Amino acid sequence: MEFLKKLVPGFVREDFFRKLIALAFAILVYMMVSNKIGKESLIPDIHVSVKLPPSLVMIDEASCKVDVKIRSSEKRLSELVAGDIKIEAKVDESLYVQNKPYTLTLRLSDVKAPFGVTVLEIQPRSFQLAIDKLMTRNVPVKVSFAPGGTPPEGYIVEKVTFSPPEVAVSGPGRMVSSLEFVSTAPIPLDKSTTETFDYTIPILNSNKNYLTITPQEILAQVEIVKKSNSQLFRAVPLQVLTGPEGKNFKVELVSTPHIDVTLSGSKAALDTMKKEELKAYVDISGFNEPGLYSVNASCSTTRQDVHIESIYPIQIQIKLTKIN
Repeated sequence: MEFLKKLVPGFVREDFFRKLIALAFAILVYMMVSNKIGKESLIPDIHVSVKLPPSLVMIDEASCKVDVKIRSSEKRLSELVAGDIKIEAKVDESLYVQNKPYTLTLRLSDVKAPFGVTVLEIQPRSFQLAIDKLMTRNVPVKVSFAPGGTPPEGYIVEKVTFSPPEVAVSGPGRMVSSLEFVSTAPIPLDKSTTETFDYTIPILNSNKNYLTITPQEILAQVEIVKKSNSQLFRAVPLQVLTGPEGKNFKVELVSTPHIDVTLSGSKAALDTMKKEELKAYVDISGFNEPGLYSVNASCSTTRQDVHIESIYPIQIQIKLTKIN
């Protein structure tokens, strides 16, 4: 203690705390005065951090920049770096009107500057924001295949089934409501693809800044089948199948005595198929009374390498007349 007394002059030790307070005030006054008479500077393109309520979302943040005029000592200004000045403003949901721009007005108190820096002005003081209601809806998924990728000749993609078949898309209402579908990333196919397969595939999102998709990946089942050709056989004559009672009726094919039959199968099988190998008929064995009836036409063949795809017309008008 005696050592400190010798080291610190007596005039300093006397009434020490009062002198310490006076020194602090002197430093504060110096800083305030130097700040008042300091140099002004305009800091351009300060990003405004906009705080939104949970029910709203920003569409475009390009306009969220302002210039800030400040005053400080020349030394302090030379030490400022990007990011030292921050601006944060809140959107008042009660002032939001749907489908109209929101005018955000900044206050000087919204600007956070380092100690010793005074904020003088914000340019512009207010600007418009593109804001929309947050919307979430389920959107169907559309398949996308890699360019040039196809199964080998004779095989086709019959269908693609997704699990889940829809994904949830969240974002600005005007974007989400106009979205008809989302696409998968390209699914690869090549000449060795001859069987049905499952593939986990991401969902493409070209608006990641505004839209979120859940889930981001889905399971796709790609069904590969052999390609089948088809061929139309026109005017195949109709036969009438009757039961025991049918012998007592005269049968008249009112609408048409012929039908058109479409067959499917390999090209080689269809090339050798003849119309005479088709048996087209109507069955009236269930009718016991005379009258005008509508019955379905049928067709069969003994060939195992072709399949009957369709018959036209399928319904045939017949007239049964009692034979005396």
